[in-house]
Amino acid sequence: MDKWQESLNFGIPMVWKEPTNHVTDCYFCAIDLSGMNRKKRDSLKYPDVQSARRPVAHSEEIPVPIFEELPNISDEDASVLKNLKKKKWFLKMILHIHFPKRN
Repeated sequence: MDKWQESLNFGIPMVWKEPTNHVTDCYFCAIDLSGMNRKKRDSLKYPDVQSARRPVAHSEEIPVPIFEELPNISDEDASVLKNLKKKKWFLKMILHIHFPKRN
């Protein structure tokens, strides 16, 4: 988590969409990883395809937002967050239940 402070902040994050044409629009198929190792990883070229738009760094057109004060959280918002935590726990428990396969 300490490394997060060293990372570059982006004004527009990477946007992922469902590919429309797998041959020309698949992000993972467009990367050639054959012969890739630790020494060669800096030379890896990442594709810019329609299904995965690259992030855009902050600039004069996309400034870093400045917060004057933290937003207020109402009691209703707090209860929604509490309910989400309960649902998350419940879904996590369901995933750990092993159901027998049907034939």
